[in-house]
Amino acid sequence: GPDDNGLVVDGPGRLAKKAFEDGVRKGRNGKGSIFIWASGNGGRQFDSCACDGYINSIYTIAISATTERGEKPWYLEACSATLASAYSSGNMNGAENDIITTDLRHECTERHTGTSAAAPLAAAIIALMLEANPNLTWRDVMHIVILSARPSAIPSNTDYIKNAAGFNISSKFGFGLMDAGLMTWYAEKWINVPPMVSCSSAQIESNLFLGPSQTKFSELNLMNCKSSDPTQEANYIEQVQIFVSLSADRRGDIELYLYSPSGTKSQLLPVKRKRDTNLHINCINIFLCLFQRRQKDASNKGFQDWAFLTVQLWGESPHGLWKIEAVNVGPGSARLQSWRLVVHGTKDYPWSTRSASPSKSSDSKFHSCHPECKPDLQPCGPSEIDCLDCRHFKKILENGKFQCLSVCPDGTYLASNTTCLPCHANCAACSNLSDTSCINCKSDNYLVHDTMACVQMCPSAYYTGIQLKQYCQSCDSRCLTCSGSRSDQCTSCNQTENSEYPMVQQHSCVKTCSPGYFPSSNSCILCYDTCASCTSADENTCTECKLGYIFENDKCQKYTGKPFYIDPKTHKSHLCHSSCLFCNGSKPNQCIACDTIKLLSIDGYCVDDCPTGYYSEQYSTASYTTSICKRCPLGCLNCIDNSNCNQCDWNYVMKNDDRCYPMCKAGQYLSGTDCQECPDNYYSDGSKCELCHPICDSCTGPSELDCKTCTIGFSMINKKCNSNCLNEAYYDKVDNICKLCSENCLQCLHPGTYCRDCVYPMALDMLTHRCLSCCLTNKTDENCCQCSQSHDGFCLHPLVKPETSKDSTSWLAKIQNKFRTLDRKRQTILLICLCISTFISASCVISLVCYAQVNRSRLKRLRQLSSNVQYKILNSNDDIDEGEDELYESSSFLSNVSITTTNNGT
Repeated sequence: GPDDNGLVVDGPGRLAKKAFEDGVRKGRNGKGSIFIWASGNGGRQFDSCACDGYINSIYTIAISATTERGEKPWYLEACSATLASAYSSGNMNGAENDIITTDLRHECTERHTGTSAAAPLAAAIIALMLEANPNLTWRDVMHIVILSARPSAIPSNTDYIKNAAGFNISSKFGFGLMDAGLMTWYAEKWINVPPMVSCSSAQIESNLFLGPSQTKFSELNLMNCKSSDPTQEANYIEQVQIFVSLSADRRGDIELYLYSPSGTKSQLLPVKRKRDTNLHINCINIFLCLFQRRQKDASNKGFQDWAFLTVQLWGESPHGLWKIEAVNVGPGSARLQSWRLVVHGTKDYPWSTRSASPSKSSDSKFHSCHPECKPDLQPCGPSEIDCLDCRHFKKILENGKFQCLSVCPDGTYLASNTTCLPCHANCAACSNLSDTSCINCKSDNYLVHDTMACVQMCPSAYYTGIQLKQYCQSCDSRCLTCSGSRSDQCTSCNQTENSEYPMVQQHSCVKTCSPGYFPSSNSCILCYDTCASCTSADENTCTECKLGYIFENDKCQKYTGKPFYIDPKTHKSHLCHSSCLFCNGSKPNQCIACDTIKLLSIDGYCVDDCPTGYYSEQYSTASYTTSICKRCPLGCLNCIDNSNCNQCDWNYVMKNDDRCYPMCKAGQYLSGTDCQECPDNYYSDGSKCELCHPICDSCTGPSELDCKTCTIGFSMINKKCNSNCLNEAYYDKVDNICKLCSENCLQCLHPGTYCRDCVYPMALDMLTHRCLSCCLTNKTDENCCQCSQSHDGFCLHPLVKPETSKDSTSWLAKIQNKFRTLDRKRQTILLICLCISTFISASCVISLVCYAQVNRSRLKRLRQLSSNVQYKILNSNDDIDEGEDELYESSSFLSNVSITTTNNGT
């Protein structure tokens, strides 16, 4: 429905109207679907459900709400279309409870509020009724709701009207509070009501002008419902629609009333107004006047053939003079342009519940009878006291007459002869005349839940409270008086001679006081905090000391000598094992504290060092301080403390914070200390999940070529996601249609400015996904970019950084990242290896340099020697091989030495 803000006038659209019509025509195999509608929560906004077209539909059942005390809730909206009420939340100050019901995520809630909580209760009651009789039609359900509703069950329902058919009806609560028992009683043997007929009046072109604070009337004589056509003859009203066209300077200043031929006045549109007899206004109290207003509606649009609905004329005759009253309570002007009526009802008398239908020949006799009169007994009148006998129940009046009723009212009970007899004087509702048959009590009395008697005060062994309202609940059997039903909520105990639990201890009744307590005046008082047992609360009255304390100077003092413990069974002291500082037994593995140089192991021994996988931590109590061995964190084989690990388990890895983290499998990422699966639309990238490409619904990597499934608007073709839209268009996920991309964009993604390809000669900026022009100079700005000479369609500098800059640092970053993933031990080993390698390399370089220096010195000396050698030219040839060889070797060795021959042969 429309917002409950007191500003709008709105109703169902064409499709919603057709859904209602098809529902009642085809639903439940032709018997009609039942549409339950919450009347609205706009009370604080001064709204009225008369401006809600869903409430004004003849096919919906409008349900209002009342609090558990029968008060008018602050959120309630009033209108003439309200059919009935159910319970819901109360005032916001917490004095009244909200509705307990199911909630989202398979949970429960104690905070369901508003008419939105009342409507589901009404639906549940109607479902119960349909279970009793599945053959009920949608109109049968409305008739049963009206006949069984209890207006007197809501104490605040005081401003009701009584129509000519004898029904008490309120714009706040409709026909009253729904009664599940009575509804199922009616439904069980219900005979279907006659078919619905509708008759219409001609449109009245009234054109009445309303000045400031002015009232005007318009009339029509409706005779069309006496048509000879049986499909248009209506003798018993069910619902009346009033189609109104009205203009106003301020719509919230207009009030409308409808008068039936029987004289019943039904308020169609409420408005804020003061007491003013000239405007035919009767405010019961100022609160009601303030409630009946729509002061926020300042619209000047008025109403254009708006269908108001009233159910307050149910059961009356439609034949005769109808009047509409238009009231302008504001300083502006208004004009009632036109109006017309549509009456929905039946030709024949509708009610034949739990008995045979009256014959058609006698039907005309019942027109003037009250619906609760027996229709076959004449004469009868329009009042419930003008009957010869009753259709359902009768209540004997003080003057000897009786009143016919659909249900016995509060304060009475049903006797075996269908007579409603008065309850006991203390009962507000009862099951018989006895004073122990009360169901509810009168004001200021309390109902004892197990005796069903009403008393002025809860007796002993009973309690009451805000949540219990006017009920007395039994205390626990041990309590004499209590504040609640539990055994630990006693305020006093039965202290008679034969009482089994006479002592009060910590709000519980016990036979005897527990250890650590002493008896005093039928109560158990806590001993002094060093005493295990005592005779009073003073520290000098201990009869037994707590563990770690011994008697000294008539007091329990902390023991400072040799360690001992007290056997809890014998209450005797025993020495601890020599290795223990404190203990709970004599064995070496029963230590609870050790000397300062020892550590307490997990199995109770005092040891020199903690075993592998454990670390030492200081532990203190009020009695001692000791060092205990605690297990290293999960995944840590050896640690210093809970946050510093030296060695990780095989499937864990150490990070910079010296903690061990699990090594996650493929498709997982590390979240805290646990491996988690990547969510949908993400893929795993080492230690984190990265978002898939926008066109991917699921993927294995960041590229659009890594898609496993495609998002909405794309289809997988040849292992690639292709758009379902044509070029220069994208798929809008909200409107589910293809829309044009932004200018110069050949391909794009939602919302149209995310370009994937550009129209030639534009270039794609991969950072902003915009299409830019290619700059004509070396200068770039936000509207152009540098393009490649081959024009591959993508922007270059400055939008894309040079690849060399990226490569120059990426290899170093990778080495640094790999080094950080190593634990501290491996990092140390790697650094030592690097140092050794550096030392060896430096030694080799130094050796080579020294070797080269030595060779250079030797060569220099040889050159100096060769420069002083003298060679003689032989006059005779010697063919001796040895000489030639020596000459050859000498010349070969000195091949680089230049030889000069002088004239004298030297």
